[in-house]
Amino acid sequence: MVTAAIEHVLVKFLQPYVDGIDSNDLRLSLWSGNLELKDLKVKEDVLGLLGVEGVRVRNGRVHRIKITLPSKTKLLSGKISVEVEGVQLQAEHLTESLAESVLRKNMRDTKLRAIELRMTQLRDVWRRKQQAQEAYDQAEPGFGIRPGKHLASCAPGLTWLWGEEVFGLEG
Repeated sequence: MVTAAIEHVLVKFLQPYVDGIDSNDLRLSLWSGNLELKDLKVKEDVLGLLGVEGVRVRNGRVHRIKITLPSKTKLLSGKISVEVEGVQLQAEHLTESLAESVLRKNMRDTKLRAIELRMTQLRDVWRRKQQAQEAYDQAEPGFGIRPGKHLASCAPGLTWLWGEEVFGLEG
């Protein structure tokens, strides 16, 4: 389940930028804790997605992306290492190769794809936050949670009691 979630995040994050991701390779590699993607082709509109307008990648490659995951027992608290090696880009100004009307259309389309990508990422973050909150709300409170919640709800009264009467402080 955890590996499927990691695989989903990796594919979803990398797919707008590069070609050549094989989900079968991801599945096999994630079990070992190491994931290595080699010889990925950079998509031609990647610079537009990153906010660089008027430039297109004519030819681009990423030699290697290596991701090292912590052991399964420390997956949620451990550090994930990402190494990117050998990024090569050949870019060209769009004004050199396209008519102005085509250039505007391409730039508009790229801008819309960038907005859609960001909106999708924001929706995913929001959905995960809601799922985490629902899981938290449905979880059985452990030892000390109920008294802690009760103390927190009484905190204004306790602050007044501790601040003025017990310690002799004026409000």
